[in-house]
Amino acid sequence: MSDYRFAIEIFFDDKTDKHIRNIWEILKSKNITDSMICGGWHPHISLVVFDLDSIDTLIPVIKSFADNQNELPIAFTQIGVFPIEYGVVYFAPTVTNTLLKFHADFFSVFNTLTDEISDYYRPDKWIPHCSVGLNLSIPQIEKTVSICREIGLPQNAVISKIALVDLPTAKILKQFNLRAPLKIDF
Repeated sequence: MSDYRFAIEIFFDDKTDKHIRNIWEILKSKNITDSMICGGWHPHISLVVFDLDSIDTLIPVIKSFADNQNELPIAFTQIGVFPIEYGVVYFAPTVTNTLLKFHADFFSVFNTLTDEISDYYRPDKWIPHCSVGLNLSIPQIEKTVSICREIGLPQNAVISKIALVDLPTAKILKQFNLRAPLKIDF
């Protein structure tokens, strides 16, 4: 199946969310792209893109995963471009064993629910990324990268939520907070 209806996305702490949205607003104000804003997107990294006849069995799986996962600190250290017919500029986090394990752990549970999963999101092919602009021409890609370099990447980010998202509309169908790690002050 080529048209997937859903995604599981991970969202960031408020500071990172605001930083990325600010970049989206600047790109819009400079008439470079408003694809993320007009699409109704939230700053995110997709864990999996898929199709499923009924999402009812999926909700408890996502909740259980969220209840058993600590928030995850990440660092966005790269600006990337997917060289496909519709240009995508994105922020990429440093890929750590912890981030890969987070994805693999979710995928191992999720994979039992459907075979209709985009190959790009399988553990051996997954490229974690947060899109900054979609459907960009080459001049738009160049301007977007330039703006992102000027403003800077949201380096110290925290993955704090996981959500089921309807792809055609970018509407959040269900969202859960990850466990905040225990803070011990001595």
